[in-house]
Amino acid sequence: MGEAVSAMRDARWVRRAGWNGQGMHLYLEDHLYRTMPRADAKGRVTYEDQGKYEPCVVLFTANGRHQPGWNASTPDLLAEDWEVVPWDEMR
Repeated sequence: MGEAVSAMRDARWVRRAGWNGQGMHLYLEDHLYRTMPRADAKGRVTYEDQGKYEPCVVLFTANGRHQPGWNASTPDLLAEDWEVVPWDEMR
């Protein structure tokens, strides 16, 4: 899994060869920001940057959704079937 983490730090996608879901992969999201509505002194709504989220691993699911906060299970940590997604499959 160490090589998979290194690959994600290099903006690559990774996956386990044994995953059944078509297109499933992991990637590192390190630039999420959240803005929240605030009222200024005159009561007008403004949007202020609430800061940057900490980096997290995101699972791209077989249903085409991005699920942030993926955590590796013990079998995932010990697996030897991690692979880097080829560039031509990254779309």
